Amino acid sequence: MLTKRYYNIILAIIILIIPIVFYMIISTMLSIKNETNGIETCISSVTGKNLCSQINQLKVTIYIDMIVMIFCLALRNFIVKK
Repeated sequence: MLTKRYYNIILAIIILIIPIVFYMIISTMLSIKNETNGIETCISSVTGKNLCSQINQLKVTIYIDMIVMIFCLALRNFIVKK
């Protein structure tokens, strides 16, 4: 059981994760544009990392974050101590 204050702090952090990860996706897409020889190749010539798999992992992070946010909002009455 959480107090209402801690619940709101955790929910705010969960909500703030979405734009941060979205920015990371945009940054990785720019890296694909600038660090690879073409759209077909996803391996960075600078770091050697697979940038396409990194984008997919970030998308999954957003999906999981949204599921956790919906779960927290739906079960608020059970999570927050009255």
